[in-house]
Amino acid sequence: MTSVLVVDDDQDLAEMLGIVLNGAGIEVDLVSRGDEAVEVFRNSQPDLVLLDIMLPGRSGFDVARDIRNESDIPIVMLTAKAETEDIVRGLEMSGADDYITKPCPPRVLLARIRARLRVHDQHPISIGDIVIDLKGHKVLRDGDEIQLTPT
Repeated sequence: MTSVLVVDDDQDLAEMLGIVLNGAGIEVDLVSRGDEAVEVFRNSQPDLVLLDIMLPGRSGFDVARDIRNESDIPIVMLTAKAETEDIVRGLEMSGADDYITKPCPPRVLLARIRARLRVHDQHPISIGDIVIDLKGHKVLRDGDEIQLTPT
């Protein structure tokens, strides 16, 4: 079963997210403090982290950066902060994979979560002696990496 760690200090929103995600067949762990999020992440090993920025204890930016240093798991920021600087900081400096501003319709949020999970679950494609690792952004021939340009 797919699992999502929801890190948000708005208890009503977190519970609503839990109901929506559970209704879609997704298991949910709820955390309300930034300073507890990384430990819960390590213990629960979710498939995706849904993360607010403004949290007691530690900011979501710091939590995202710590999780990104340990894992390539999808991180989706769900926050009321809609300034360009915050979006850029979340995506580039903290390592989040997506940035969604509140309020967000539940169906849209679910669709974006599923899209992130699809990308993350892509398995390497093998064609003869060539392996294309979409997730790792690598191409291997006979086990040796072929150096490619970003484009």
